[in-house]
Amino acid sequence: MRSRHNDVPSIQTFAVLNFILAAFCLMWLMFILAILVFGVTLSGDQGEELLHGALGCFVLASPALAGLPLYLAAGFGLKRRTVWGFFCHCGGALLAALSCIGMIYTVIALVGALQRDFYAAFFPSTDD
Repeated sequence: MRSRHNDVPSIQTFAVLNFILAAFCLMWLMFILAILVFGVTLSGDQGEELLHGALGCFVLASPALAGLPLYLAAGFGLKRRTVWGFFCHCGGALLAALSCIGMIYTVIALVGALQRDFYAAFFPSTDD
C-alpha cells in the first residue's frame, strides 16, 4: 500500500516467522490429536482415566489452539501492512514468551516492532 514502507525487510522477516510459528502450532495440534486417538482407541483406558487423558490432551493443545489463528493473522496482517496485523504480531510475540525459547523471539519481535520504520509502516501519522 505505502511504497515508502514496503522496503522494510524486518516486516517481511517477521511475517515469515509468524507463518513458521503457525506451522509449528499446526504440527503440535496434529501430534496431540494422534496421542488422543491412540488414547481413545488403543490404550485400553476406560472411564475416569480416559477422561483425564482427554483433558490432558486439551490442556497440552491449548497454547497451539491459541497460537495458530494468532500467528496466521499476524503473518497475513504484516504482509498486508494492517494495524491489526501489527497488534497480532505483538500479541503473538507475547504468547511465545510462555515458552523458554520463545522468550528470545519475544524480545527480538517486540524490539523490532518498536523500530521507527517498522512502526511507521503501520501508523503513518507518526512519520516525520
